[in-house]
Amino acid sequence: MKRNSRRYAKRQLTWFRNKEDAHWYDITDRSRPFADEAFASILRQFEREHR
Repeated sequence: MKRNSRRYAKRQLTWFRNKEDAHWYDITDRSRPFADEAFASILRQFEREHR
């Protein structure tokens, strides 16, 4: 089960890396709340696309 989970995670990463329009967030930076940054970025993108 562990092996299959790792393989599945690896396939997901490979798939996402090939997506040119994927947005990556650094969740290791504790100086800014991740959820706030992610939400603001997604909202800005949505507003640009729907003007």
